Amino acid sequence: MRKIIFCLLILSGIAIAPAHATTYYVAKNGVITNTGTKDSPWPTIGFAAGRTGPGDAVHVAAGLYDERISITKPGGANAFINYVADGQVICRGFDVVNVSYVRIIGFEITHTSSSFNDGIVISGACFHVEILDNYIHGVHATHGGIVCLTGTMLSYPKIRGNRIEDVGIVNGLPVDVPSVGISTIPVATDHPLIEYNTLKRVGDFIYMHGTNCIARNNALTQYTNDYWNITFSAHIDGFQDGSDGIAVGTRHHVYENNWEGESSSQDSHAGIWQDTVGAGDFDILIRGNVFYRVGAGGIAVYSADDFYTYNNTFSEDSYAVAASGNGNVFFARAFNSDVPDRGMIANTIFYDNGNRSGAINIADATNYTSTRNLGFLAGTDASYAVITDPLFVDKSSKNFRLQASSPAINAGAAVTTVTSANGSGTSFNVGNGQLFCDGFGIVDGDTITVGGTTTQISLISGNTIAVAASVTWTNGAPVYWGNTARADIGALPFGSKELTSASLEQQGTTYTVTPDGDTRGVWFYVDGIPTTWDATPPYTTTVASGVVTAKAYALYAQAKPVVIADPRPSNLRAQ
Repeated sequence: MRKIIFCLLILSGIAIAPAHATTYYVAKNGVITNTGTKDSPWPTIGFAAGRTGPGDAVHVAAGLYDERISITKPGGANAFINYVADGQVICRGFDVVNVSYVRIIGFEITHTSSSFNDGIVISGACFHVEILDNYIHGVHATHGGIVCLTGTMLSYPKIRGNRIEDVGIVNGLPVDVPSVGISTIPVATDHPLIEYNTLKRVGDFIYMHGTNCIARNNALTQYTNDYWNITFSAHIDGFQDGSDGIAVGTRHHVYENNWEGESSSQDSHAGIWQDTVGAGDFDILIRGNVFYRVGAGGIAVYSADDFYTYNNTFSEDSYAVAASGNGNVFFARAFNSDVPDRGMIANTIFYDNGNRSGAINIADATNYTSTRNLGFLAGTDASYAVITDPLFVDKSSKNFRLQASSPAINAGAAVTTVTSANGSGTSFNVGNGQLFCDGFGIVDGDTITVGGTTTQISLISGNTIAVAASVTWTNGAPVYWGNTARADIGALPFGSKELTSASLEQQGTTYTVTPDGDTRGVWFYVDGIPTTWDATPPYTTTVASGVVTAKAYALYAQAKPVVIADPRPSNLRAQ
């Protein structure tokens, strides 16, 4: 992926220490005339919000707070204002207005009255707003669960670890049309990170627009028209992105390791990227995703250029259109004579699509490469290197990993090659730098394997890649995404393991998390606030004081992308 802005915010092992100026407390037995201390709490979250400054933390005790909170006080760089739910804290939502450096952590948001609307709404000029670990469900919604309104200038937002369910359903009954789960439309957002969220029974799951955007390891499941008792076929997409009627621009995007499925309505799609207004949408990278039983199919591309997909798994998609549609799972088409130009579909499994016609339709696109795919019960295509059963471990339980005898193992291809002359060092050229990502300054860059050596990308400029550790290469050497010099077909490589649990142990002031399964990294929390990210095992941090908790984050696509580390012994506290 090409770089526009490079601003390093997070690297493995960095501690982001909160600068706590003051910690305030809110509790149901609080009184306005109190001082806001733990022994003298305030009664409402909104009252506390009006009295915060950079570096402050507001801790809210368990209970139902029948209020919607307006946050208008900004934090500062390295001095976030943190709103933290201690236990089950139910409220009616948040409005974040013209502020920066604010975190909302761990709240449950639900509505019982139409006087409240949407979950968390961001409006105005907002920078470095983080929405973390909240549970939003059963809400009235004009816009959706977590939304950015028209006119918002939104930079570097993080939306991580939230559960969003039943947006438009209150007390089990539909009260609104299906509304989006997470949305940055129609906002020209830059550098959003939308990761590790679980969304169920919403309208379009995620809208993500603007530049330098990453959506990864989200789990998007369970949409049917039956939830809303509607008779028409609602157009429901996992990702509804692209400048569709709104010239915001969709450029330099990565969608990776998302888990999406069981959206069986006839007009449901895994994702649509469409530029219907000539906004110049380009440079879209889609990889490592699992899409299964999506009604109308997989990925649709209208007019967007430089659209690259590899190592995805599509299982039983397009079934709802088997009788009336063409069964395509991936297609690229022109809109108003604007033909999609430059793209790739590689190392992807197409398993049992709809009417079992051809899964790939790129006749309407130019300069597309389709290679080393697997098609089983998916019609014919010249790109199919394998046409037999991929032998998933257990498709009935949605385990799309590969059995040891799978024909997909090492049957794919490296997505690009080194074009520099033979040499060694930390910088070299490749055939297409858009097939990788340097993290856009919001996450760690890709892990890649070159000439048998695994390293991490630190910066991409055009087709020149800079890496963290020196490698040796020959001209034409394959470059692999990941930590092995092997290219399996599909999203979940052979030998990968689902992240199922993690333990947290303490030795003095050192805390260590040991996950069971493939892990991207661990966030350590102190007093409910994320303070340290570690992406290198053993996952550790040092904390002098405070209550320490931790969460492990899955490396590959899976239905439960976040695991809370089980403390051993319990109730860990630094002394």
